[in-house]
Amino acid sequence: MKKTIATKDSEGFPFTIKIEASRHFSITADGLHRCGCLHDEILKYRLDLKPLVDIHLSDLDGVPMHAEANGWYWLAKAAEIPQRWEPEQDTQTCLKYFCQHVRLPNCLAILDAIKWEYQRGRESVALSEIVSPRCEEERHKVGTAKAKELWGKIMEEMRPRWKQEAQAALKIIEEIS
Repeated sequence: MKKTIATKDSEGFPFTIKIEASRHFSITADGLHRCGCLHDEILKYRLDLKPLVDIHLSDLDGVPMHAEANGWYWLAKAAEIPQRWEPEQDTQTCLKYFCQHVRLPNCLAILDAIKWEYQRGRESVALSEIVSPRCEEERHKVGTAKAKELWGKIMEEMRPRWKQEAQAALKIIEEIS
């Protein structure tokens, strides 16, 4: 399903919003000397399209692109769990990006649960292993595995909400004339 909305920008130049829902949701725009994911500008002219901007690049079931991996990327840094590859942004910015990724206004409960699970995993490494020179590495590995497992479960619980958001987005697209 594809829709195009022709409008004008604040200077009176043509501004075209392109919406697509085929394999995934996409909302982009073309204006004078600019094109692409102009989401802030789209919302300036059509605030009613916010649900489509929010679900941009999610599949038709509403699942964000690379939901688990991308979610973990931002969440791990927000939770201060060291990773081999991690964002350059500070923890607060990473938490903000994580919340945007999973489309929740507040993710502090998830952040706290992940931090707690990481710590529990670290502490589960037997005390006898503390004498090992690789103990800290092992504690980190176990803690990370436990936290990632919890994130996977939390993400699965989000699927019904994501599905509802996708259905609502499809309805918005259908109603565009």
